[in-house]
Amino acid sequence: MFNTNFPDKMTVEEACIQWQALYKTTQAVEPLLTTFGLQDKIKQLIKSLSGREKQRLAILLALLPNPSSSFLDELTTGLDTKARKMLWKQLFLIKEKGLAIVLTSHYMGEVEALCDRLLILKNGETVVKGTI
Repeated sequence: MFNTNFPDKMTVEEACIQWQALYKTTQAVEPLLTTFGLQDKIKQLIKSLSGREKQRLAILLALLPNPSSSFLDELTTGLDTKARKMLWKQLFLIKEKGLAIVLTSHYMGEVEALCDRLLILKNGETVVKGTI
């Protein structure tokens, strides 16, 4: 199950401001809030968000500095099917804009939806390597 560790009394807005302060330049927060469906949660305490909203916020914060690549480990573990597919859609759109994503997943549907190339490991050994 996905778990975040934000201060209990921090709002979504405060988290965005804090993360922006860590970088010289960042993307605009408002479009990311809209992309991840959090625009109405800006004044809400993070601890009161649902698990999938916290997951989306964590991804938003990771993308805030506009990275050229992102490593996502078991991104949708613990999310229901609807939330998982919504997140896939958002990541696909971001990937289309040039973000390189390295994704670890046990969900083959997720791999098929998001990945251009894959590497399947079994006991630390490469079993399959190539395109979907």
